Amino acid sequence: MHLLDLPVDLLQLAADFLDAEKDINSFAQINRQSYSVLNPYLYRRNSLKLGSSALLWAAQRGSGGTARACLSEGADVAAFDKFGRTPLFLAASKGSEEVVKVLLATRQVDANSKDCFGCTPLTGAASYGHEAVVRLLLATATVDADWKDNFGFTPLNYAASWGHKAVVRLLVATGKVDADLKDNYDCTPLSIAVSKGDKAVVTLLSATRRFDMDSTDLL
Repeated sequence: MHLLDLPVDLLQLAADFLDAEKDINSFAQINRQSYSVLNPYLYRRNSLKLGSSALLWAAQRGSGGTARACLSEGADVAAFDKFGRTPLFLAASKGSEEVVKVLLATRQVDANSKDCFGCTPLTGAASYGHEAVVRLLLATATVDADWKDNFGFTPLNYAASWGHKAVVRLLVATGKVDADLKDNYDCTPLSIAVSKGDKAVVTLLSATRRFDMDSTDLL
């Protein structure tokens, strides 16, 4: 009897004796039959034994197809890497609209998950100016648009610092961000924009500012 003529459960048992994922993947690539049997098994094994690392990989590289395959075989949407970054955080930071949509569609992700620096997926997306992803996250009812990380920086701080005007506009439009909220260094999103000489961002933030007559951070 040829190896590939074995029942599915025996093929999977044989694959389980292979230590490395790359070896199982090579086994799966032999032909269509082995692929159809072992590829789902490979994702399931990754979810159970390797901390859903394949989903983290897919999120970081913007691979929607791989993300879906991982989720269909039980990958943990709350998995995280050594820096505490979840799949949603990685996908948001990379600007992968497709993977963010896939993850949000599970209705099981924490939109406010924090990495080791206290940053959320929205923080990551805002930092890199990923407008489409910021829009998706802001549409999530539970997202905290004005969350402070370990440095006291909010998504608005980062967007203002890097001159991401479109993201600043989206954040301001929520009515849930404070342009005068001070970070750990007594700077505000507005004062940062002023120091950068970014007139467009200053104009956007000034329209929402709650004027504090005793504030000196703009001097």
